[in-house]
Amino acid sequence: EVNLLSGDEPTSLHFNRTNIIGVPGHPNGYDDTTNSITIQHDVELTVAAGTFMTTYISIVDNNDDIKSWELWYNATVRNYVKIIDRLPGSHSDSVELELTGYNLPTTPQFTTEEGNISVNDYSIEWGIFEGATSYQLLENGEIIYEGTSTSFDIEDQTDGQYLYQLNAVMDLGFILPGDQFELKVLFIQEPPTVITTTQSIEEGQSMELSWGPIENVAWYSVTSQDLDGVTTEIYNGTDNQVVLDGLEPGQNRIRVQVGLIDGKVSEKSPSIFITVEDESVSSEASSSFIALMIFLLGLMTLFVMISANWGRD
Repeated sequence: EVNLLSGDEPTSLHFNRTNIIGVPGHPNGYDDTTNSITIQHDVELTVAAGTFMTTYISIVDNNDDIKSWELWYNATVRNYVKIIDRLPGSHSDSVELELTGYNLPTTPQFTTEEGNISVNDYSIEWGIFEGATSYQLLENGEIIYEGTSTSFDIEDQTDGQYLYQLNAVMDLGFILPGDQFELKVLFIQEPPTVITTTQSIEEGQSMELSWGPIENVAWYSVTSQDLDGVTTEIYNGTDNQVVLDGLEPGQNRIRVQVGLIDGKVSEKSPSIFITVEDESVSSEASSSFIALMIFLLGLMTLFVMISANWGRD
């Protein structure tokens, strides 16, 4: 018994030629003959269906040293790529069969596309490869994953250029090299997302400002810009919230920025506006409103009195 993928092939075997010879009109009844078999691995062969790496098997008739049968086998196709079958005796007639079409990949393929990315957490994905028992994922020549999954997550990647290669581990441990692609990582930290919304507060009133947390933070910076365009840092720390008090009267433009442990710094966040109502202006407005109400009330009283006297006359 011969395994087509075995590395321990026999030097000879005994077989019935009538069971394997496929020449049309081949007569039955040939006596059993002794033949020699040779097996050669990693033989490249080009046929109509494409170019394949094959295991080449030949059977030689010990009577005349003629190759009576040749087979080129591909593990991915799981069938022959080419067969030459010669008639015993004269070997004058033969049948030659070739693979004419095969629409599945002959090597494992990535589905992730190469290019430039600005994130440091990403996934490498690949398609299922028929016949593979597991996969190897290499990054710059080093194996970073071995297993049966068709994806692998990478986290906190440093900036740089990375070459990824995919191998399929086939039956009996045979490794089939596959696709390669490059990724250039240049991480850009997004600014924090401010949770607090635009609002108005009274002078002297405090309020809480908060934003979404970010991993590997070294510091957060909160700045306020007043109506004159003067920008002041009002907080610097590692908490993702702060109580604001003492803001200048009027409109204050609030933005948040983050710095990471690795030295990356984000842009400033989109602005929110905190309007601080001036207490003195508010008091003056309130006094003016009260005075106006008193004036209108007096005016109405005078109008009623005049109307009453006019009626008596």
